[in-house]
Amino acid sequence: MQIIVWLKKHKLIGGCTFLFVAGAIASIIYAPDWTGFGSDSTTNTERDSTSKVIKTIEVEQSGKTLWDWLGLGGTLAIPIAIYLFQRSENEQTDNISREEALLSYFKHISELLIDKKLKLLIDKKLKLLTDKESNKNECAVLDALLDSARACTLSLLRRMDKDGERKGRIISFLSDAELISELNLELADLSDANLMNVILNNAKLGYANLSNANLSLTDKRIINKINREFHQACKFDMQNVQMSDSQKAALKFIDNGIQLYCANLKEACLCNRFLPKANLSYANLSDANLSNANLSGADLSGANLSGANLSGVNLSGVILNKKTQIDAKWHTVWKIVNQGAKGQNLSGANLSDANLSDAILSGANLSDANLSDAILSGANLSDAILSGANLSDANLSGANLSGAKYTDPNTKSEACQYIRSEPSCATKFPSKFNPIAAKMVLIKDLNDFLNQ
Repeated sequence: MQIIVWLKKHKLIGGCTFLFVAGAIASIIYAPDWTGFGSDSTTNTERDSTSKVIKTIEVEQSGKTLWDWLGLGGTLAIPIAIYLFQRSENEQTDNISREEALLSYFKHISELLIDKKLKLLIDKKLKLLTDKESNKNECAVLDALLDSARACTLSLLRRMDKDGERKGRIISFLSDAELISELNLELADLSDANLMNVILNNAKLGYANLSNANLSLTDKRIINKINREFHQACKFDMQNVQMSDSQKAALKFIDNGIQLYCANLKEACLCNRFLPKANLSYANLSDANLSNANLSGADLSGANLSGANLSGVNLSGVILNKKTQIDAKWHTVWKIVNQGAKGQNLSGANLSDANLSDAILSGANLSDANLSDAILSGANLSDAILSGANLSDANLSGANLSGAKYTDPNTKSEACQYIRSEPSCATKFPSKFNPIAAKMVLIKDLNDFLNQ
């Protein structure tokens, strides 16, 4: 296993080694005479004074020995070793240069914050706006300092190229210094950046390249705290919510108002991110992983979500338009969440892993629907038809299932065939779920189904 990992990191060496070994084997087995790798013979003749051949001697020469092959391999390995050494030296030099540039950047921004009083001017910004005449100079200084910080940041991000770790350190530094919401980082190159657990409140990242970036929130303590304390609050304006100190601490990780319009988030990871009211209009989110993200109230008009993983995503209040590209399954989920599906025919629909919390599905026909691993907490499923539906591992906490119809292994085959053309159609529930306690109605035969 370690050899495989090493070869993946050193593809050139692995490739050369493979070609050398394969060539050696092939030359031994299949080598034509002209290659000189196989056995050979030479013929010597003796002639008399009249040039008449009086004796012929044939000397057999063996093929290349192991020692010959090692000598050949050593000769070929010398230029390869030199090249690899030079490349390693260049990479090390480049790595040192990038680290020095990063530390110089941290020093420069720190000087702006402390020596040039950038932080103080930012804190006074609201007062400056209300007293424009007496603070024109301070406003000009603030703008100049922010422009300087922005130029240095964008330039350094470009220099980092595919160094996602250092790109993440730059943004994390700006976040910790509470500058992330003040700097306009449009067009920033953050491809491959590691932004796990980095606070991005009100960040201005329109047109930024965040392809393959990791913006996931991984700290389960924070995720659980936000889910517990802001399950409802994140749907509304956070400024109107009365919060405790612990709630304010959790709120810091809700990236409220982040600007990602026209950003390239192709194949990016935004797992578990809380992005209420985010501006993602015309963003490229194709093949992105947004599993369990909270996008409530986000603007996704014109966005490309084709191939994106939206498992568990909160789509309540999300804005879509005709130009939004989204897979049919998730468009159906969006419609259910935002428009309700009371009495609608969703028979056979694939709603697995969907976040349908608080959805209105009363009276809906969900027979044979796939709702496995779906979040149905607080959903209204009263009088819905769930015969043959798959609800395994679904979250049904707080869901209203009174009067909903279900089937079990004893349901007669004619009723099952009426529903799904199969002799068996038992509804699958989460383990330990009791449909009787949930006041659901069992369909025993076809008459029960038709009379409901």
